[in-house]
Amino acid sequence: MRLTFGDILINHYAGDKNPLKVGVFIKLKKRTVYMTDMKGRFWEQYSEALDNGNLEKVGNVLDKSKKKLSEYLKNK
Repeated sequence: MRLTFGDILINHYAGDKNPLKVGVFIKLKKRTVYMTDMKGRFWEQYSEALDNGNLEKVGNVLDKSKKKLSEYLKNK
């Protein structure tokens, strides 16, 4: 999967209450994906999660036609 800056990613490994379940793609490092929650928190996720489907691209924060990030972050 090809990622671009601002892509919204859902981590299917993480539970629903995990604050790292939804993140915004910043850059791809050698073995990790660098992400943020756009609230000042940054973390890395192993890039192999992209290959096995555990990181799912659901939109882009820069694309106005898609859902907003806040819609993915709402508590259910």
